Amino acid sequence: MGVQYAAALLFVISCMPSYFEMDDIDDKNYWRLLIGRCSVKPGDPNDYVLRLMDEHFDSMNDLLEEDSIRKFASQSVYVKDMFELFNYIIANRSEIVQTTDRGSALNKELASMEFTFDGLSTLANQFKHFIKNNSELSYQKVKNFLTNSSIKLRSIDNARLANMILEPTPTDNPFSEYMLGVMAQHKVFTGKRKQASGDFDVHDTANLTNATMPFIFSYQRVTKPDPDARGFLAPCVYTISGNLTGIRPERIPLAGATETRLKIRESRTYTQQD
Repeated sequence: MGVQYAAALLFVISCMPSYFEMDDIDDKNYWRLLIGRCSVKPGDPNDYVLRLMDEHFDSMNDLLEEDSIRKFASQSVYVKDMFELFNYIIANRSEIVQTTDRGSALNKELASMEFTFDGLSTLANQFKHFIKNNSELSYQKVKNFLTNSSIKLRSIDNARLANMILEPTPTDNPFSEYMLGVMAQHKVFTGKRKQASGDFDVHDTANLTNATMPFIFSYQRVTKPDPDARGFLAPCVYTISGNLTGIRPERIPLAGATETRLKIRESRTYTQQD
C-alpha cells in the first residue's frame, strides 16, 4: 500500500506544486483540501472548501450498510466502512486484476433485489445526508427535496427498466423468459445515461469464451445483446447455497477437459484423397 500512497504524493508534488507543504502531509485536512481544490471552482476560500469536503466524507460513513459488510466478510474482505474498503482496493487492486477471471461463470452471485431497489437506496442515502446537514428543517424544505427533478421517486421504476433488456423470443413460458434471464454486473447501470450495455464488446475480457459457460448458461439461447449466450441461465443450473453458480460434482472432470481443450490447440491430421 505504501507504493500507492507514495505515488499519490509524487502526483501532488508534480501537478499541484503551489499547494504542496511537506510539513502538512500527515494532516488529513491538508489532503481533504487538495481533493476539494480538484473539484471546487478556483477562488473559493480554504474554509469553504474544507466544509464541503467534511460534508462529503461524512456522507460516506453510511454508504456501506451491514448487509454489504457481511457479504464482503464472506469473501474474506473484512472492512467496516467505505474508507477501509477503498484502502483494501488500493492495496490489492493489482492482484485482483491479475488473478480474477472475468470471463468465468463460476461462483457468481445471483442477485436481483439490490439492483431493483437501487434507486430507492440512493434516494434514502441522499435524504439521510440532507437531514444530517440541515440544522433548520421545515415541511417545505423536505417537500422541495423529495420533489426535486433530479431525484423523483419514479426514478425507482426507471432503474428497474434500465436493468432489463427486452428481447423477442419464440415462447411465452415465464420461467424461461424471465426467471432464467440474467445480466452480468458490468453491464448493469442505473440512472438516465445512455444505455450502452446492449452493445457487445468483443474486446472486453468478460466476454471471452470460457470453459464454464456451457455448464452455467443456456448456450442455445443466443440473443442480440448476448451473442455469447450469457443472457440466460441453463434451466437446471447448479447453485451453491441457493445463490452461487457452480458445476455439478460429476461434471467437474468434463469442465476441466473443456478448459484444457480451449487452451491447447490440438493438431490435425489431413489425409490426401485420390
